[in-house]
Amino acid sequence: MGLFSRKKKEDNKLLPLPEFPKLPGDNLPFYDEQLHENKVDLPLAKPDFAKSSATSDFFGKKVIKPSFKDDFGFDNEIPQRKSPLTLERREEKPVFVKIDKYRESMKTLDSIKSKLEEADELLKNLTKLRQDEERELEDWQNSLNEIRQKLLKIDKDLFEA
Repeated sequence: MGLFSRKKKEDNKLLPLPEFPKLPGDNLPFYDEQLHENKVDLPLAKPDFAKSSATSDFFGKKVIKPSFKDDFGFDNEIPQRKSPLTLERREEKPVFVKIDKYRESMKTLDSIKSKLEEADELLKNLTKLRQDEERELEDWQNSLNEIRQKLLKIDKDLFEA
């Protein structure tokens, strides 16, 4: 027996259906008019969707508003939710937390605090380094300007004489 072998197809051949006997048309039931004379006064049924005349006008075109009849015995009004004008304040009750979760959250908060302090310290060091570099660049710029002034003075003294 293989796992993927095809199943045998069963041949279900249907037998032919028997023919229905033909009914003569004269054996239909007879309508008695005397039964019809006993009329019962019932109110006429209203259609479920009666169209009412349009009272509103939309851009010069009349709008037909269908009216619906409620045969289910439900009220047609939808109850509206009462919106509270004042907010109800809940009593502040103590919150109970499992000790394991509390300890874990405290560890997480401590690690976040330490990382923030470390980042703050690194930022201070970077700011100090940048200020030192700026000061050093200004010193170099001043030194270059002094050297340039001295060269101009020497050039002026040598070539004017």
